[in-house]
Amino acid sequence: MITETDKAYAAGIIDGEGNISVLRRTRPRLERLYHYALQVQVSQKERLILDWIANTFGGKVNGYTQHCGSLGHGNPIFHWQLFGAKAKEFLFLIEPYLITSRFKADMSGRAY
Repeated sequence: MITETDKAYAAGIIDGEGNISVLRRTRPRLERLYHYALQVQVSQKERLILDWIANTFGGKVNGYTQHCGSLGHGNPIFHWQLFGAKAKEFLFLIEPYLITSRFKADMSGRAY
């Protein structure tokens, strides 16, 4: 069960580290037809919080190593993503707790 505390905590993560967007993509094999997808994403160097969001609200966590400099050493970067109807449902749940992202969440939800 998702608590009000879970919703408020997730909203804080989205406000501080998240991205809400509507993506335009082409459909495979149909060059001129587009579809739009609502996306919510958070990127961080630490995976723990992203795994909590995925376990609580759904979505996927992916990671890769960011290579910097001539030595090829890099830091791991992790992304949590949620798309489409699940992203819209997530934003509906956390919207009362959003501060800086509230307008973007409202507009994205209406567009999708």
